[in-house]
Amino acid sequence: MVSPVENWLAGVSPAQSASMRSLYPLMVTLLTQQRAGRSALDNAAGSPVTDMVSPLPTYDYVVVGGGSGGSVVASRLSEDPNVNVLLLEAGVNDIDEPLSELPIMVQFLQRSKIDWQFRTEPEDGVCQNMVDKRCKWPRGKVLGGSSVLNYMIYVRGNRKDYDHWAALGNTGWDYESVLPYFLKSEDNRNKYKAADTKYHAQGGYLTVSDPAHKSPLTLSFMASAAEMGYKIRDINGQNQTGFMLVQSNIRNGRRLNMAKAFLRPASKRPNLHVSLNSMVDKVVFDQQNRAVGVVFEKNGEMREVRATKEVVLSAGAVASPAILMRSGIGPQEELRKLKAIHIYIYIYIPYVPILLHIWLQIPVVKDAPVGKNLQDHVGMIAMQFLAPNGRGFHYQESQSEFMKFMSTGRGKKQKSTVHMILIIIIINFRASSSSFAGPFTSCGVEALAFLNSKYQDPAEDHPDLQFHFIPSGITADQGRAIRKAMGYTDPVWETYFKPLMDKELWSVFAVLLRPESVGHVALRSRDFRDDPVIHPNYLQSRKDVDRVLFITISSSSSAFRLMLKMSNTTAFQRVGSRPYEKPFPGCEAHVLFSDNYIECFLRQATQTIYHPVGTAKMGPRTDPTAVVDPELRVYGVKGLRVVDASIMPKIVSGNTNAPVVMIAEKASDLMKQAASSRGNAV
Repeated sequence: MVSPVENWLAGVSPAQSASMRSLYPLMVTLLTQQRAGRSALDNAAGSPVTDMVSPLPTYDYVVVGGGSGGSVVASRLSEDPNVNVLLLEAGVNDIDEPLSELPIMVQFLQRSKIDWQFRTEPEDGVCQNMVDKRCKWPRGKVLGGSSVLNYMIYVRGNRKDYDHWAALGNTGWDYESVLPYFLKSEDNRNKYKAADTKYHAQGGYLTVSDPAHKSPLTLSFMASAAEMGYKIRDINGQNQTGFMLVQSNIRNGRRLNMAKAFLRPASKRPNLHVSLNSMVDKVVFDQQNRAVGVVFEKNGEMREVRATKEVVLSAGAVASPAILMRSGIGPQEELRKLKAIHIYIYIYIPYVPILLHIWLQIPVVKDAPVGKNLQDHVGMIAMQFLAPNGRGFHYQESQSEFMKFMSTGRGKKQKSTVHMILIIIIINFRASSSSFAGPFTSCGVEALAFLNSKYQDPAEDHPDLQFHFIPSGITADQGRAIRKAMGYTDPVWETYFKPLMDKELWSVFAVLLRPESVGHVALRSRDFRDDPVIHPNYLQSRKDVDRVLFITISSSSSAFRLMLKMSNTTAFQRVGSRPYEKPFPGCEAHVLFSDNYIECFLRQATQTIYHPVGTAKMGPRTDPTAVVDPELRVYGVKGLRVVDASIMPKIVSGNTNAPVVMIAEKASDLMKQAASSRGNAV
């Protein structure tokens, strides 16, 4: 697999490739030096985590997966010096990829060695203009997990999401019960939001900040929303419907992944060990169906480690169900169809050689609906708008000329490759060297909107659509990484997107928040090295399509036409905003922006928003579709919990990283309470 910077260099013109590759160490050095000059607050956050080359044979707790959930759980459990904790991470250390520090480099991190590079299976009527008609599903294979790859957006979801969880029989998961766990980790740097102490807090591990850089086009977007009568509000506060400048997990202009936030402050604890490059095959059970350890591969060697208290799966909504199924917890019929071990035996009878093919099934520990209930936020880039008088990501000459130089080897300020690299790094640091500044501190999404389709009563304040505003387009990086990460075929890029290169653009990513369509994850084989089968079943429900088509404004309107209305406001007309009217490939037969055209666009350009959940559903014992109970313990066995997005019974109305941190904070307390009740105070 390639590194993120190799992903970047793959798109560089041949004339520049050799020199760029030779100068990558310089870029790393610059970033490393800036790390050394971090503020006192950053230094107080601890040191990078080191790899435990030879883990101990036994620990109190074994946590599988060093992503958002696992980082929190390992940190919180190890607060007690009387217990020891092992965290197993399949990937490398987050510190190994310095470009991950730059928020804007998110798309270069995808499709690299720190990405599992999952893809969905081909499905009718979706992802039609993607390579092989399969949508890409980036997932982090690195300490910090998908929080190293994501867009860093901090959204909690809607209070009604959690009240609904509780109504399904999950006691203790209503909004008022989970809000303290959001606050426990939060360190909100916006003093006005932090003053609202019912909904925000300061002093936690998780920095939440306003954009260090706001493109002028983003301010046009917010002014347009106000002009149309929408409320500008804190969508993580009392109400959600409306618009807001994005808040992100960015500290001093740098990405704050969950390993950096939660593990680095704990890195010096002698009772916390982290084993990298450690891919878990299965959970080990004793004769009483108690989880007593896991089997994993580290550096090509199979190993086993024991847990005296609990095993915690925090490998995410794709990998956690896969581990459960390989461990014998899953749909019984599906597990029995998988041949676990193949043994070929030759028996020689005189003149008659016989070949016996023996296969062993996965022993079924518990018949359970693992891998079912898969939900994801499905969306699309709704429209590209030209803004010739606007200023988005390209407005700083240093950036646009650097991008041109990277693409063609030509540019107004082309003094040398060294000069351009210095610009990309230095122009984005403050003089103190403690913080990044400038457009490279943007995650790319600078504002959010939560709105209602015609199927959702606005009075309920439970919007079912989310818009991510981007003060640029897919062509922002000259086609180097964004379009490849999104998975569009070359013909789509050439005919639809490429003509927009070097144009000032704004665009919106429209997202369906609570889809009715439900998919599943299954094992491809018994081999833990094989990627699971992913069937999201996008847009199988007609209502999912209609929710995107019809938004409640002055009259029923599509997401496209809402954007057209915004483009026609005074705020956007000042920058000359107008829609890009080239028909999307595959939709040429439909009238531009008609309902049929919009549905065609949605099916051709289907995109994940990177939020898979639900594959180890939380529910009461009376729920036949539940895999874990309200304390996240796996039904039918002992000593095993799941702590990640897998447990969500219903997907939340917003980005999922903050809810996963909340889940892990609550789970840590549940585990401490359980240990205390057994007489083993944690």
